[in-house]
Amino acid sequence: TIQCPVSKGLFKVLLAHMTSQNIRSDAISFSAYFCTLEATSSWQSVSKLFAAMPASFIERNANTHTTCISAFEKCQQWAHAMSLLAEMKLKRIKENIITHTACISTFHKSEQWRNSVLLMKGMSSRTLGMSAISYNSCISACEKAAEWRVVLVLLGEMSQNMK
Repeated sequence: TIQCPVSKGLFKVLLAHMTSQNIRSDAISFSAYFCTLEATSSWQSVSKLFAAMPASFIERNANTHTTCISAFEKCQQWAHAMSLLAEMKLKRIKENIITHTACISTFHKSEQWRNSVLLMKGMSSRTLGMSAISYNSCISACEKAAEWRVVLVLLGEMSQNMK
């Protein structure tokens, strides 16, 4: 999960200041706002703002996708997270381990252990690399579902791949 140090109120003040100084919003400022909305569990607002980016001539990138996925994680909106990951593939936005790990965390919080495992398998087949955080989130999702055989397989893979 991406942590955001800026509160929603402070961000609005900063955005108003940027506008008054003719400083154009960009993907970074949108991502920062997504963070503030994530903290308030306002995934609908994140979704609307993300959809509005192209109209503002702001290109969506891996960072904006990852920040949105992280916001969806907080509210267990795994289907929205998965659609953003699919959009990245469709629009040829370079996927990365951070985006995939955020999606796996969304599956974990939403008790979607099968999707978690499928995404982990996809990561290994695309050589995105896997982190201990990815494994931990996937293992936790399987543990919640009492899928102990899968947990053991993942632990074995983790000990081999994390050397």
